[in-house]
Amino acid sequence: MIPVLSKAVNETNIKVQYQMLNVLFDVAKTVAMRVNSERDLFSLVTRIIKSFLSADFSKSTLLSDLMHLISSILDNVEIVAGGICEVLHERFAQFTMIHLRLVLHMLCDHLRSHYAGVETNEVGSEIRERLFSALLSIICDPYTGQLVKTGESEVLNTHIVRAGYDTEGEFKWSEICEVTTLALEKELWLVDLLLKFPVLRVILHHLCRVLEFRGFVFTAGEMRVRQLKDAVIRLHYKFHGVLDVERTPWGVGRNDLLCENDSDVKRIMQIGEEKQKRNDIDLAKYLCPVLSRLINYYRDENICKIMVDSIPSVPAGCQQVWRRFTFYL
Repeated sequence: MIPVLSKAVNETNIKVQYQMLNVLFDVAKTVAMRVNSERDLFSLVTRIIKSFLSADFSKSTLLSDLMHLISSILDNVEIVAGGICEVLHERFAQFTMIHLRLVLHMLCDHLRSHYAGVETNEVGSEIRERLFSALLSIICDPYTGQLVKTGESEVLNTHIVRAGYDTEGEFKWSEICEVTTLALEKELWLVDLLLKFPVLRVILHHLCRVLEFRGFVFTAGEMRVRQLKDAVIRLHYKFHGVLDVERTPWGVGRNDLLCENDSDVKRIMQIGEEKQKRNDIDLAKYLCPVLSRLINYYRDENICKIMVDSIPSVPAGCQQVWRRFTFYL
C-alpha cells in the first residue's frame, strides 16, 4: 500500500489524489505507534503527507505538467493541513517524542514557506489559521510538565514532558516560538483595510493562554522569548498608526514601517478616523491580554506604555490590563 500512496503528491487527477489522501489520514489516525521508532507505519505515512507541504515543482520539465501539478496540489493542500491538525489532536495522547517532533516540524516548516516571500496575502490564510491554532494549543501541565493539547477537550500526553531543570523531559517550545515570531513580524493579510486580521487574531488568542506557562515558554530559550516579546511590541506600532513621527517610542524608524514593499502598512495612513478607531478596539482586544502576560516576564517600559494607551480603546476589556500594570508599578 505504502509504495502506491507514496506517489500521491504527483497524482494529477484531483479526485484520485483526494481519495489517496483520505486513505493516508485514515491510516495515520488508527495505526499503532511503536515506541521510539522512526520507521513505523505512522512515521512513513507522515513523511508521505509532508511531501504535499514541501513539494518541489521544479522537477517538472514541461510547463503544462508543472501547471497541472501545482493546481492539483493547491486544491488539496488545505485538506492536508486540516487532516494533520486532526491527527495531531486525535493521536496526541499516544505520541512519542519522535512522532510529535516529526509532525510539529512539518507544520512549522510549511508555515516558514508562507513567510519566505516579500509579503503574505489571502492565499493560504485559512491554512495558516488552522496550523497556528493547532501549534499554539499545545501547553503543559504546570505541576508535572506533561504536555497537554487543548481544544474541544483537553488531551494529556504522559509520555512527553517539557524540558527544564525541574523535569526530566526533552520537549522544547523553540520551533513553535520561532515560527510564531516570524508570523507576528511578517503576517500582513488584512481584511477590509485592517478591520479584520484573522491569522494574527488566532495567534494572539492562543498565545495569551500559552504565556501563562512560564517554564514551558522558556524552554524555547531566553533569546527566542525576547524576540517574541519584541515582535508583539512591534506589532502594536506597526498596526496602530504610529506613522506620523520620524521615530516611534519603540525605536522603529518611519522608513522601517513604510518600506517600498509594505503596501498594506502604507494603506493604514489612508484609513478614515472611524475605521481606525474600530481597528484600535479590535486589535487592543487581542493584544492587551498578551501584554498583560508579558509584563510578568519583562519589566519593559514599552509594554507599560502600550497598555496605558490601549485602555481607552476597550473600556471593559482592558481593565484587567490596567490592574496588572499598576500592580507592577
